[in-house]
Amino acid sequence: RAADWEIEVALPSGAVRAGVIGQGDAPAIFNTGQVLFGWLTALQQTGSQRFADAAERAARFLVETQDQDGLWRKENSPFAHRSATLYNARVAWALAETGRLFGDPSMLDAARRNLSAVARLQHQNGWFPACCLTDPARPLLHTIAYTIHGLVEGGRVLNEEELIAAGSTAALALARRVRRDGSMAGRFDAAWNDAASWSCLTGQAQMANIWMRLTKGTGEGAWLEPVGSVLGFL
Repeated sequence: RAADWEIEVALPSGAVRAGVIGQGDAPAIFNTGQVLFGWLTALQQTGSQRFADAAERAARFLVETQDQDGLWRKENSPFAHRSATLYNARVAWALAETGRLFGDPSMLDAARRNLSAVARLQHQNGWFPACCLTDPARPLLHTIAYTIHGLVEGGRVLNEEELIAAGSTAALALARRVRRDGSMAGRFDAAWNDAASWSCLTGQAQMANIWMRLTKGTGEGAWLEPVGSVLGFL
């Protein structure tokens, strides 16, 4: 029912709206990628052409609005920092999944260009610049995790080991920042120092998910080491 409702409120371009109903009809690249995952799952569960059409329209919107260097600068949510959207790597993962399902090279190429651009901008220590809703110099764990997840899972879909490695570098850096009680800072600076006194619970749940996915993908049990304490803290 939620997937059907999202079709009803989608914009004519295929994009998903920013904000909430009543705030206008601005599109949001990130929200489009998030709902795209839902439409793909609804399609796989039901086989309904309605969900296939919605997913294809959304994916076409993402391809058409992407800049040549692979980044999305247009049609980002007006409620987010306009120049700090590397977390759209998660959108690229959704686009890669759509391209694989539909056999569409343009979608796969767009996903690859975005993730490659994110990896090029990543610092050598794994930290990501321009990756936060409000504070690019001290990104939120929530948006850092979206970026990592996009690289790891998008790299898996595209069979690009360099992209998986880029995400893994950041995932390892964060694994080393888990405190003894399982908590993590809600923000991190460019040296991976704690940049907030509070925790971002959503980001910690995301990181636990990522570490478990890396365990499954690599067979390396060391990725599980921080998971128990992080989930215990949550």
